[in-house]
Amino acid sequence: MNNGYLLNYAPAGWEEGILLGNGTVGAIVMGGTARETLILSHERVYAPVFDGFGPPPMAEKLPEIRRLIAAGRPAEAARLPDALQEAQYGYNGQIWTNPFMPACDLIIRIFAAVGPVSAYGRRLDFAAGAGTLTFTLDGVEYRRDYFVSRRDGVGVVRLRSSLPVDYTLCFAKHPEDAPPNWASVQYAVRALSEPEISVVDGTCVYRCVYTGRRGQYYTARACIAHTDGRAGAAEFRNGRLPLESRSLTIEGAREAVILFSLVKDAEPDPIPGAKAFSYEELAKRHAQAHGAIFGRTSLVLSEQPAVRDGVTYRGDEALWNAARNSETPSGEFLEKVFSAGRYAVICATGKTPPNLQGIWTGKWGVDWSGDYTNDGNVQTAILGMLPSGFFEGMLSLFDYLEGFMDEFRYNAKKVYGCRGIHVPCRTSDSGLVIHFNEDYPMLFWTAAAAWFAHFYYDYWLYTWDHEFFRNRALPFMKEAALFYEDYLVEDEGGRWLFSPSYSPENTPANSDSPACVNATMDIACAKELFSNLISGCRTLGIEHENVALWEKFLAKMPPYLVGKDGALKEWADETLEENQDHRHSSHLYMLYHDIPQDFKNDTTLMAAARKAYEIRMERRIQSRGTMAFGLIQCGMTAAHLGDGAMVGALLGQMAQLNYYPTFASSHDAGPGIFNTDISGGLPALMMEALAQSSPVPDAEGRIGSFEIRLLPALPSCMAFGKIRGLRLRGAYSLDMEWKDGKVIDYRVENFGGLPYTVI
Repeated sequence: MNNGYLLNYAPAGWEEGILLGNGTVGAIVMGGTARETLILSHERVYAPVFDGFGPPPMAEKLPEIRRLIAAGRPAEAARLPDALQEAQYGYNGQIWTNPFMPACDLIIRIFAAVGPVSAYGRRLDFAAGAGTLTFTLDGVEYRRDYFVSRRDGVGVVRLRSSLPVDYTLCFAKHPEDAPPNWASVQYAVRALSEPEISVVDGTCVYRCVYTGRRGQYYTARACIAHTDGRAGAAEFRNGRLPLESRSLTIEGAREAVILFSLVKDAEPDPIPGAKAFSYEELAKRHAQAHGAIFGRTSLVLSEQPAVRDGVTYRGDEALWNAARNSETPSGEFLEKVFSAGRYAVICATGKTPPNLQGIWTGKWGVDWSGDYTNDGNVQTAILGMLPSGFFEGMLSLFDYLEGFMDEFRYNAKKVYGCRGIHVPCRTSDSGLVIHFNEDYPMLFWTAAAAWFAHFYYDYWLYTWDHEFFRNRALPFMKEAALFYEDYLVEDEGGRWLFSPSYSPENTPANSDSPACVNATMDIACAKELFSNLISGCRTLGIEHENVALWEKFLAKMPPYLVGKDGALKEWADETLEENQDHRHSSHLYMLYHDIPQDFKNDTTLMAAARKAYEIRMERRIQSRGTMAFGLIQCGMTAAHLGDGAMVGALLGQMAQLNYYPTFASSHDAGPGIFNTDISGGLPALMMEALAQSSPVPDAEGRIGSFEIRLLPALPSCMAFGKIRGLRLRGAYSLDMEWKDGKVIDYRVENFGGLPYTVI
């Protein structure tokens, strides 16, 4: 057996630790023996590296930018925002979002432990949301149980041993690592004060103050809640300090329970409340809260029911190796990553949704700032929430976005001189547009708000919650539409012109800059936004005057263009040539989530979209695992085109290249660069291949029923299976069993009371 990914009875890298979380606090259990390290993080703890920067005053230069692009000088147009930002802030480097960061390390040591280690094992229980470590050291058997309680807000570690042993417990600053080339992280560790570590009334306290933000800090605490030994603080023994002067000690214990917490600013510490419960009570309360979410959906693709319980490190290595050496992943492996992905997304979703890292990082030099990258990564990470019934997870996205509405309005005004909102391509603990350069003119990309509006609308379709539509979806969607009312200008033919525009993160083959007009994705997102506003409001009989306005606005949208090769163009501009060898497929946006009815009814456009899809799929298959979230978007397109073979090919490619032995997911092939994008995206793709649901509007545009399609794009690697609790648009829940690619039995539970047809 190849145990190369375990080094000295601990993972080779933090990406391969046991990932635990309650949505707010993340903990990476490194799995050490004599010295155990838990790397702690918090959903709102970012290093304040780029505080003080804001959007450039581009609105005053917008006419010039449009003239330069129209004159065939897009590179000059793309350089103008850089010059404006440098003139305003005196900084000529690329500005990044504030990076996600490790808050601190919690270290548990067995005092004076020496000798050989044997019988080492680690396990993560997906359903219970808990990890376990077992080993034998110098003849003593040890077991450690870990979880971060979703119910009580604390982290819990239970230490057990076959003989009495001594422990020390302390906090430490996470070691500084060499920063990568990303400018955002080069000074992250210096944007914070040196931590204050103390022991107060039996509690170890770690506090770190933000140097540039008055009154902002975070605090970690740990205490010994129970032990059958003697608990105290570190002290001199025979003139020698056992470990650190600011440590807790446990002497002569066979069992001990440690509670830890991590809070931002003046949030209340949950430890005092948790102390009222025993370990068994805390574990039961957490398992019920976590399991209530995890258990809403289940998928069986193999005859091995045990694989759904979790992952046993080393014990499941054969399954991981088999997937890496096969073009077709086994049902057992797909079942495992389905559960592992859902587990990761649940653990990483609290008041905010998962960022690039989910809720975990074991280094200061986190790639791409570990932020919310809004041109596809975030949308992929959350993609499985609605079909798996994790509705409160989607609400965390809306809470996150709505917390920045004033900044989004400021972006729209400062950058474009528009009302409404402009959502940046990147956000972290700020919603301001600050990250762009001439090679990636991301502030020219205006589709983020409209894309997020899709998920507001989809939440309504999945829940049929009309109050949500009126009170949350509609206000956000109207602000996104208001931006377009000011931003769009008429072209010579009286159609709307998207200028400046940008197709993430691609450049036309015959241009020296990605700056352009009429990127197909920009058009598609805007059309979807206005179409959904009209459909939703007509269904509920509201906003009559605005519906008439939106219909007129929609009628002036520029048409999609078809190239000489018969494929849908990525830029709806006859002068721009396609660049097919690219990791994004943004021009296929209208096929990502469903296919709009007007697009589906246009046989010419559907043929062109299929041709564009085939060309891009050829490139994506050859790219072998690069940018995994892009593979999910390709897979969703394949699912909506009924191409089960391609869905299977993409699942196989990601199974081979984009998973660590712990079944955590990566951004790049290798695996390389831990990201949670496909932790959410791959389960979503599998569910989309099993069943799809679309609204059926009447002649007046009101939604009155839904069409449910069973096994619309089933790959051969999923030919047998059962799914329970799959949620569908229309407020339906599906239980289904199939064999040899054919449905054996199904049951639809109708929560919304709307009629449906099944095909």
